[in-house]
Amino acid sequence: MLKLRNIHLIFVIVTVIFCLKVYQSTPIEPYFVILQMVVLLALFLWLSYFLYCSIYLNKNIDLAVKYFAILMIVIPIISSISANIYFGQPIILGVLSERGWLTICGSIYVFYCITKNKISVTELENTFVKISIVSLFFYILIYVFIDPNAISGDNSFGQYTEARGVRFFFQEFFIIFGTLYFFIKSYRNRAWSAVLLLFAFLFYIVFFNGGRTYILNMLVTIFFFVTFNLSLKIFAVSVVFIIPLMAFTTVSILLFGSDFLSDKFNLFLDMFKVVFTFEQGNDISSNIRLINLESIQRFIEQNFNAIYFGVGNISNHFLDGWESFFGYFYPSDIGFVGGAFLYGIFGIVCIWLIPSFVSFLYLYKTRKVNDIFIDSVRYTLIFHLLTPQQHIAYFTIFKLLLPLFILIGYSKLYYERLNKTV
Repeated sequence: MLKLRNIHLIFVIVTVIFCLKVYQSTPIEPYFVILQMVVLLALFLWLSYFLYCSIYLNKNIDLAVKYFAILMIVIPIISSISANIYFGQPIILGVLSERGWLTICGSIYVFYCITKNKISVTELENTFVKISIVSLFFYILIYVFIDPNAISGDNSFGQYTEARGVRFFFQEFFIIFGTLYFFIKSYRNRAWSAVLLLFAFLFYIVFFNGGRTYILNMLVTIFFFVTFNLSLKIFAVSVVFIIPLMAFTTVSILLFGSDFLSDKFNLFLDMFKVVFTFEQGNDISSNIRLINLESIQRFIEQNFNAIYFGVGNISNHFLDGWESFFGYFYPSDIGFVGGAFLYGIFGIVCIWLIPSFVSFLYLYKTRKVNDIFIDSVRYTLIFHLLTPQQHIAYFTIFKLLLPLFILIGYSKLYYERLNKTV
């Protein structure tokens, strides 16, 4: 018979998998759509019960829990009203199109399990590491064995382009976490098993995912870690691992040939051209983003009041979704600007600015923690905060709140233990 503690751990695993949509853009995704709705509803009912009991029993509720619980309710209401005003979308469709905000319940549940000792930080670490490794090899298998011709069409979960080859739209939170976890573990413990797994994650990022901002962001995040943790002694020992890493990268590039390196360089060059000159380049995805920005500019010029609370989100079940009004248009593709377009100045402050401030606060509070898992969580959060598009808070907030609430929960436990020893 399962112990209550094991049940909570299972619920945490289910929560993380469904809130992150780890299965997104894989052949098994269609089978999980209904299940995700059930999980989100269950989490919402749990949070409602938890808050009701806390208020009824006059228990203290953490300020971050209060804030994000209120945000989860307010955003769909404001968004649905705005979409009704500007596009005539029924309120109920607007509310349903914002169901992704229910994932906030999942991050609060993980926080609850940590602070109430329903699961230990070690159990959470083992869970994250296992999911990361399984995700890595599962995604690689899909890249290797899925026929590119099978991913065409409206119901595709990937795309094929001449410049980039086959690309899938996986939710790679655990690829990011796994890379940083095994990098930090290699850096501190110098364990060869960790180094080999690090190579596997890096190989995937460079040769399978190949995203330009993804690679740059990972390099910047690793640079920050090394900068803040560097000492002469550690650097001297780490050279033993840095040299094989550089050799591995060089050999891999040579094996793939100069064409691979040239293509990557041209893609990066094209990205910077679009960003700094606002002129269309050779990359279709960058050009589409530029066209979407122009569409937003024209709309705001005609509806200036939309800057305050945004235009709201449009459901795919209302007419033809965004395509009915702007043609090919996905707000998430244009990052921060897309989020600001949906939620206005209100969203910039409440969805982006305040959560970013809270994140930096707890990154500072946990800066002296000497724990590989917590450091990995910290730098996973930093990775998402540094994302150039700044779209995480608007479109996939769970990727921001999961590491944040782990840090808040750990920080709370840490200071409680500290006070007991004084």
